[in-house]
Amino acid sequence: MYQNLIRIATLSLTLAPLFAQDAQDKPREHRRGGGIHRGLDHLDLTNDQKQKLQPVLEEQRKQMMALRDDTNLTPQDRRRRMGEIRDAFLAKARPILTEEQLKKMEEMRGKRGGRTPGR
Repeated sequence: MYQNLIRIATLSLTLAPLFAQDAQDKPREHRRGGGIHRGLDHLDLTNDQKQKLQPVLEEQRKQMMALRDDTNLTPQDRRRRMGEIRDAFLAKARPILTEEQLKKMEEMRGKRGGRTPGR
């Protein structure tokens, strides 16, 4: 039994760096569950809408990642800039969505608290 424990410990120590390296190779994902991206899943988008939104979502994702990596910003500036990025995304997404989808999106934003004006 003691030998089995040693084998398991040795195997664990051998494989741990491999799993850590694999995790570092994967792109960084959103920490809070996807935000707008997750909300779009509930809008029953058509394939055409998904295709049109994909570059807009990718642009927003890149901007948010760059913002998170910018260590020179104060928390207030970071929050303000995140709001600007979100607003720009919504301005580009609105023409792609139907009235019903827009209404549903606004309802979802209201349920989660939405952003307060002036923030």
